[in-house]
Amino acid sequence: HKTYAKCRTYCLFQKQYPERQIKMSKIFEDIRREERETGRLEGFRKGGRMRSMQIALRMLAAGTNSVEEIADITELSLDEVNELRKEQTI
Repeated sequence: HKTYAKCRTYCLFQKQYPERQIKMSKIFEDIRREERETGRLEGFRKGGRMRSMQIALRMLAAGTNSVEEIADITELSLDEVNELRKEQTI
């Protein structure tokens, strides 16, 4: 994992060069911030996808739109909408 490798390098560097600890702490903080941002963006993507699936399920339940229209509106694939439709009838 990329983060583990960076952390390991950081720890080894601190042992060898304790006088540069402050600079490395800044670098390590930047790494953590970058990883946190990556996780946050991934969370937004998953949340958006879940919301699209909820909307598709509500549209399927209403029965007023075709599968193609639902896929277009929610930006889900036709296969995903069909799968939701199958799960809804079970």
